Amino acid sequence: MGNSRIFKLHRKKALSVFLMSLYFVFVAVFVATGFMPKLAGAESSKTLKIDSISLTSEAIEIKRNKNTIEAPDAEVGSYSQYKNKTLLIGHKATIFKNLEQVKLGDKIEYDKKLYVVKTIEISPKTVVNMDEIVEEAEVSTIILMTCHGEPLTNNDYTERLIITAEEIGEK
Repeated sequence: MGNSRIFKLHRKKALSVFLMSLYFVFVAVFVATGFMPKLAGAESSKTLKIDSISLTSEAIEIKRNKNTIEAPDAEVGSYSQYKNKTLLIGHKATIFKNLEQVKLGDKIEYDKKLYVVKTIEISPKTVVNMDEIVEEAEVSTIILMTCHGEPLTNNDYTERLIITAEEIGEK
C-alpha cells in the first residue's frame, strides 16, 4: 500500500511539473513573438514619405462605403480599386496638417516608388465624385486627399484638397 501512495504522489508531482513547464513555454513563446521585430511581407503596410513637408507615415488599407471613404484618425488611409491608382487620405488636423504646402513638381515616395506631383486642386465637397477619383489610370498614379475650406459639423469641411502624382520610377 505504501508504494501505491508514493506512486500517486510522484504522478501528481510529475503532472504539476509538466503543467508548469507547459505554462512557461507558452509565456516564453508569447513574449518572444510579441516583442520580435515585424518582418516586411505581403501583409505589411506601405509607407508614404513627402520630404517637402517632413511627412513619413504608414498607410493602412481602408474600405469604401458607397461614395464615402473614412480616413483613419492619425494615419494615412490607402484605398485602391485598380492596379494603377491609389487614393491616400488623411485628416487635415492630424497626418495631413501640412499637405496644402505641397507644390507642383514635389517628389513623393509611396510603396518604394517615386512619384511627382502633377496637379493640385481644391474642389467643393459636394462635387467630389469618388468614382472619378479612384477610376483606373494609364500610368501608376496616387491621389492624396484631405479636407479643406470652412469647418462643418462632425470634423468635416466644405472643400477637398486633391493632389495627383504620377510614378517616375522605383526608389
